[in-house]
Amino acid sequence: MRGNYLILIALLLFTFLTLQCKKNPTPPPTPGYTNPNKLTWAVDTLAEPRAIQTMIQTIWGTASDNIYISGRGITSMTDRRWDGNIWLYSKIHVQQGGTITGAYNIAEIWGLDVNNIWAVGDFSDLNPSPPPNFIEWGMLLHYDGIEWRDLNLGKENPRLKGVWGRDSDEIWAVGDSGSYYLIKSDSIIHGKLDSDAQLLTVGGDQNDVFIMGLRWPATGNITNFCFQKIDSNWEKIAEYQNGDEPLFGVADIYSPLDGIIYSVGDGIFRWNNNSWIKDFDQVLAITAISGASENYIWAVGPGGVLLHWDGVVWNHISLPAGVPSDIELTDVWTDGYETFICGWAPNGQWAGGIDSYILRGK
Repeated sequence: MRGNYLILIALLLFTFLTLQCKKNPTPPPTPGYTNPNKLTWAVDTLAEPRAIQTMIQTIWGTASDNIYISGRGITSMTDRRWDGNIWLYSKIHVQQGGTITGAYNIAEIWGLDVNNIWAVGDFSDLNPSPPPNFIEWGMLLHYDGIEWRDLNLGKENPRLKGVWGRDSDEIWAVGDSGSYYLIKSDSIIHGKLDSDAQLLTVGGDQNDVFIMGLRWPATGNITNFCFQKIDSNWEKIAEYQNGDEPLFGVADIYSPLDGIIYSVGDGIFRWNNNSWIKDFDQVLAITAISGASENYIWAVGPGGVLLHWDGVVWNHISLPAGVPSDIELTDVWTDGYETFICGWAPNGQWAGGIDSYILRGK
């Protein structure tokens, strides 16, 4: 009888401990990734000599010694590449020893590997028949491991905002006037989803592809929408107006592996087979998300918002010393061992003056 009591007590204790573990789970192990709270940070400040504003807004890399950054400025000097020691010019513009001429801004850099990198944004020039004083048109650049090349979309094509692809034969670029481009190995296909919309980002996995955007009317509320590629067609699967409960994020999309897709904007959302589920509620918007695995993901945003997913919860991470608290963090890249984050903040030297910051943690 006493033995039965001992067995019963052991079973009850086991059940209690099991429930506690489920209630307070521990993060799954990662392959030696750096604890985000134990990173040692270096902070680089980037300011163009002739510009009041230097605004780095995109970062992407193949490894911690091959990181590309770019953004908006009056010259091409915002185009840089980290080689593991210093920020070199990335040799896009002729002023850097590259091939691209004219004035441009890069909205996003993304790639498949060291020999297959894409950059989207816009060219600009004086308008020979103003108003307006300047004209802008879409820019699509490709790097083949040797040099950057302009795919020359033409001045009739709108500015581009985002780029992503499944493989070298399926690269998507999206932008203003509801325009999207499918870049294949032998052709570029141009289509439109909504001529009054700004398409902001594109992304997904091997099973699902999404395009997020918004429509900004002259009066009334902004409408946010999500398109999903179903078979060979793009279908609008959800939309909401500013002021309503957000249903998905329109700022960025990230997938650590097939079957897991995040979108960010007014919160962090996760795709759940047929709808977006809010994973984390955030007062200030999230502008970018990226990671090294399903258990090691960063999300960043304005006001110095810095979040890390450990496989269980999203944790707020403190800004490194020397970084302005009002910094607008714009993009992030990590391999799990080193993390690079870019953003900008007022410099206090000029009215409207802005400097960019690169945070390097390892």
